Amino acid sequence: MKNVYETISIPTPMSDIWGQEFANNWLVAWNSKDIEKIIEFYSDEIVLVSPAVKNVTGYQDGVIIKKSEIKDMWLKVFQQIPELQYSLVAVAVGIDSLTIHYTSSLCDMVADVLKFDRDWKIIKSCTYY
Repeated sequence: MKNVYETISIPTPMSDIWGQEFANNWLVAWNSKDIEKIIEFYSDEIVLVSPAVKNVTGYQDGVIIKKSEIKDMWLKVFQQIPELQYSLVAVAVGIDSLTIHYTSSLCDMVADVLKFDRDWKIIKSCTYY
């Protein structure tokens, strides 16, 4: 008999421990502002939905689907706000997604909902603040 996860296109369920470790590593990368380290978390097939997209790029729908444009946007953010830092508040684990709640040096509460592919790369990121 096949495992249910072999018949549908989602990764096996993630554990709370994995989710916490991922969130910690993800925020360490962001705080280092090492764009190559950050971009490694993301699939080449990424959709980013964020108010920052609208604010930084001017895209009125707040959506970017090209990894190269996402990278360019984050580099602009790091240049404009060099003191930007994040602190983890909480992690909520789903089946193929993770919500990371954190604070930033600009905002008291931020949440990123991250959806993963089978290789545990982020394929969709929705940011709320």
